[in-house]
Order: sequence, then C-alpha cells, then structure tokens
Amino acid sequence: MKLLVLVLVVACGSEAGPSEPRSPVAPRVGGRLTVEERRELAGAIAVADGVIVRTRKGNLARYDGQLRLVVDAVMPSPVAAIASSDGAVFAVFDDQQIMRVDPQTLALTPLTKASGAPRWIGVRGGDVLVFVRADGHSALDTVRGTTRTTLPVELGNSAAAEVGKASTFFLDGNSLWFGVDAGEWGGLVGRIDLATNKTKIFDASDGDPVFGFVRRGRQLLAYGGLIHLGISNGTISVIGDRVKRLWQAESVMDRRNELGAPVAQAITRGNQLLALSWRTLYDVSADYKQWTKLVELPARARSGRPDSVGSYPATVAMIDLGDAILFATTQDGLFVWRDGKLAHVAP
Repeated sequence: MKLLVLVLVVACGSEAGPSEPRSPVAPRVGGRLTVEERRELAGAIAVADGVIVRTRKGNLARYDGQLRLVVDAVMPSPVAAIASSDGAVFAVFDDQQIMRVDPQTLALTPLTKASGAPRWIGVRGGDVLVFVRADGHSALDTVRGTTRTTLPVELGNSAAAEVGKASTFFLDGNSLWFGVDAGEWGGLVGRIDLATNKTKIFDASDGDPVFGFVRRGRQLLAYGGLIHLGISNGTISVIGDRVKRLWQAESVMDRRNELGAPVAQAITRGNQLLALSWRTLYDVSADYKQWTKLVELPARARSGRPDSVGSYPATVAMIDLGDAILFATTQDGLFVWRDGKLAHVAP
C-alpha cells in the first residue's frame, strides 16, 4: 500500500530539519549558461516584469517583460522545482535544500531541507509546500520559517499508484490536488484538504493519465491522455464527488484523429479554455464539442519514457502573460503567441 505523508505546521506536530538561521548562498551569476542549455527547459514561472525558466540541467535564467535575457545562473545543486507567490520566489534542489530566490538577481537564501527527493514546490500563505518521495513513499513537506512537521496519509494500491508518481499539482485554496500519469497503467487524482489534513483518492483503479489541472469557472478540470505503441488519446474530465470524463479523442493505428493526442497544457481566460493538444493550441467551446485551431508550435517532443511505452510532450509550461501566451519547451526554448502571431524567443 502506498503512503503519502503530508507535512504541516501544527502545534502538536514533531519538528524536523534545522531551525538555525542560514547564510545566503551565491550562485554563479551571469553568462554561465550556453545557448543550447537555455533551449532545453524543464519549467517556467511568471514573476514581476518577466519570467524565470528552469533548464533541464537544473539552472535558472531570468527574462524581462520583453522576454530579453537579463541574468542566468549556475545553481549550487540542480533545481528540482520552482514557484512564486506575491513577489516571493522559492526553489527546492536535488540535494533537498529549500531556498528563497531573489527574483531579480537569482541570489539564494537557504530555509531548511526537504525530507526526500523533491517533485514539486508551492506557496500557501506563509508556508512553503514541497512534495517529495522518500523510501518508496511520497510526502508533502510544509515549511514555515525553518520548521517542518509530518502527517501520514494513505494513497491506496491501484496500478497507477504502484507504477506512477505524482507529477502534476494544483494548489486551490485549502486543497492541494495532485495527479498521476502512469502511461498505459492509467492515472489517478488525489486531493489533500489542508484544513482538515484528510486525503481523498479518485480513480483508484482505471483513471486516465493526468497531465494537469485547470479551473474553468466553478469547474475543476483534469486533463491528459496516453501515447502507447500505435494508440493515443486526449482526455478532459471534471472533478466533483468523482472524476467524470467530459471529452475524449482517440487515434488508433491508421485511424488518425487530429485531436487524438494527450492534452499537454491548458489555461483559462475568463471562461475561455485554451488547450494544447500535444503541440497545437485550440480554443475549446463550453460544451467541448468545438475545438478551434489557433496555432501549432514547431517544438520537438522527447521520445521515450522510463515508466511506459510512450513519449513526453514538448511543452513543459504554458503561461498567460496578459497580452500574450508563453510556451516553454524541452528542446526549443521559449515561444510567445501574441496578436495571433507565434514568435521564437532568442535564448
């Protein structure tokens, strides 16, 4: 049986990790990353007047509001995940250190250490949340200052939980949603209620692989799909008391469907849903029956997966910049779609 451990700051919880003040850590800043590395991205976040990208090697680069490179930096350890909230930026590293990142200079200030190998980081009020795996189990570290406490939560024993790992997360008020994409082994959706410390698992046996979450009005949607040998599909589901599939498109061998590929990313603008079906952006109608093609990214996907016979999508982040949409890709850097035109951002 899989276990998820939720780390929360509670009066009766046990403390873990160092609590003494830490000295700032200086990364090697300025012109340290090659152009090739700045093309190979693992993630991106929006910050005030710009974006910060994370490379596949685990280093950081900051671009201004005009998407011009301002500063890049080689980190003391590869960055596993990065998040921003209300002007503050935090990162967790492969060596499990959790640090505050200066959004202008990329200078680092250590906070404490995570309890396992990091998968995700987020910010909720004064708490920094870090989802990790340790000793074959998952955990969520919640750090306030330099203090950490732990609460175990049961994940279940479905095929998706046994084979896959929680790989996508959505912090929504008092809920932390997480999704598993286990390829042909399926997927699941889980929710941690951060107010009550309770977890609910959805799709415990035959759920669709989950690539991400997005809120459309009052509906919370999970999207994803599967590529396996000669079969591929894309799915969108709504989450209520259970997960209900709203839309599916499938391609099987020579019966090709333009939409029969995983939904890799999705964002909303008001009630407008913009979904990236593999590498093509669509405007999706309210009833999910009409998909209007907007633009196709000339971005290369990563072939092969360690956990299934499939591939990963090319786009690792899609960010609404207000007047434009930014795409971060695994091999081709940044693209920006503005006023109906797609442009490649110089790395």
